[in-house]
Amino acid sequence: MIPLDLAQIRYFLSVADNLSFTRASEELYVSQPTISKQIALLERELGVKLFIRDNHSVRLTYIGQMLYPDFREALSLIDTAVQKAASTTADVRGQIRIGIGSMMDINYIMPGFLRAFSQVYPEIRLKITSHPFSVLQQKLEGGELDVIFTYSLEPPKKGDQTRMVVSRSHTFLYYSQVLMLQESGPLSLQDFVDKPLLRLREHSSDSATSIYYSDVAACSGLQFQHVVEVPDMETMILYLESGLGVCIMGRSYRINTSANIRAIDLSMTDHLASVGTDAIWRKSNHNPSLQLLLDEIQQYTSSDDLI
Repeated sequence: MIPLDLAQIRYFLSVADNLSFTRASEELYVSQPTISKQIALLERELGVKLFIRDNHSVRLTYIGQMLYPDFREALSLIDTAVQKAASTTADVRGQIRIGIGSMMDINYIMPGFLRAFSQVYPEIRLKITSHPFSVLQQKLEGGELDVIFTYSLEPPKKGDQTRMVVSRSHTFLYYSQVLMLQESGPLSLQDFVDKPLLRLREHSSDSATSIYYSDVAACSGLQFQHVVEVPDMETMILYLESGLGVCIMGRSYRINTSANIRAIDLSMTDHLASVGTDAIWRKSNHNPSLQLLLDEIQQYTSSDDLI
């Protein structure tokens, strides 16, 4: 089957209607050389001549006359389908209540996604709020949120919940260069076991961070000698920049905010598994707008590399 460019068909029909490359150019707001080049490419792909050109006129060949009604009908069907799709999405109304972890960088995880969704479904209101990770689960279970974006390590709460992978990244250890001024060669977790390990306080991050650091210890066979709990990500960054500790996170979080903070890819040095973000919602939620969002997320994540 010969792959045909939709623009080439539009150019062909306009030239056929006007019997002039110049007038077709004016009608379509495209340069005449562009139209001439695309028509030539179309003729080459089809293996036939569509127009007879001379210095004073342009007219359809016999093959061109045969193809004209079929191309006109095909373009009409495509235009109708596009208009139908546009009117359908414009008519979809509703609201989706989205909860995002307060330390999560959604623009890094899904660049441009929420804006693009709003453009496709302008009548669906996205109500986006930011919460500590423990609050996300509470609001999801309480029916205050339709979907949450949270740790991939977040354990399932109830059988009614289901989830989708949104992003994955390698696991990184973050530290300030003032903490390791005498670096020599590649660093690994072993080089930091005597440094304070920064961890978000339990009530801020639910049990996910505890599970996470237990997994780190199990995988690496190392135990940090001193753990410092901090209340939030802003405090953690202050501690990092001041050289008062190190932390272990993925790339999806608001951590790379200072030129003084360095990162070690622990999947390379200590072979730790990837971490990231999942979307979690309740199966019993029958909000039709939510299903549209989930479908778009699935398409988005399947068409790009997960971060």
